[in-house]
Amino acid sequence: MMAANTTTSTHEALELVQKKEGIYQCPDYLDDADATGATAYWIERTHDVRRHNINFMFSTVEKHGIDREVVITATNILDRCLAEWMPNFLRGHEDLPYELDIICIVALFIAIKSMIGRHCYTMIPPIETLLPHYSKKRFDEVEVHILFALKWNILYPTPLSIVRDLFKLLPNQGLQKDDRGLQLYKRSIYLETLRIMENVTLEYDFLQIRPTTIALASILSAIDHIIKFTRNEVLHFNDTLSLFKEAVETHLGDINISCDNADVQRCLERIRGHQAPRTRSSPRRCPPSSPTGVKGFANESSHQHTSKTD
Repeated sequence: MMAANTTTSTHEALELVQKKEGIYQCPDYLDDADATGATAYWIERTHDVRRHNINFMFSTVEKHGIDREVVITATNILDRCLAEWMPNFLRGHEDLPYELDIICIVALFIAIKSMIGRHCYTMIPPIETLLPHYSKKRFDEVEVHILFALKWNILYPTPLSIVRDLFKLLPNQGLQKDDRGLQLYKRSIYLETLRIMENVTLEYDFLQIRPTTIALASILSAIDHIIKFTRNEVLHFNDTLSLFKEAVETHLGDINISCDNADVQRCLERIRGHQAPRTRSSPRRCPPSSPTGVKGFANESSHQHTSKTD
């Protein structure tokens, strides 16, 4: 188990890392209130392992017929735990409490249990199928440790939950009940937003961005995508789009969230960059290989479970 936490800010943790790595320019995205800067730095260095585990979670929920939304919640739990544990780890005070793979799967299990009532699941996958290489006692120990790290606040708002709440609140402004084409247009925006956010969940460089910002940028990106394919097909499209955007802005206050427009635009550009086709001249930025001798950050080849190919 971990020793008592040592109070430290994200900036302090990053300064220690920068001294070790010979880096002297602090990233401008750090935000102490967010407490995710140090986590984002380390996640970048261990991106392959994290992505491997997330893909394994996707394959697990598909195997058991569970909504893929659970993986987004589990990933949120994972990242918040790392944000809690990482400062002490980076200061060299203590190791991560458990291996990353067991943290990921227990986070998935917690997410499934926390969302049973919402989705009316009738079963939870047996622990043995999720953690064949760990004992039930070990599983329970990790689960309690994660819950304490989260301060028992499991369902912290994720980008997906924010989008779901927004679309429930949005009135059918500009849409007639018998205008099926425009109703499908609104539904298309929603589905495209979910697709974009699922992709964003896998990317380490979105970790430091606030959930509200990701949610709104994903909606705008989805609207852009729908425009591309419906510009010449939907009558009074621009009027409907304007009403839709206005409704989104109006109802942000109803779910008690706020967002900076400049941050949303920067996030939108980042999303567009990740969706653009990659060529040989613009390869994907890869983090350095995982450090050796660090518990929980072994190479993918050391994992005994399998995952989908990206």
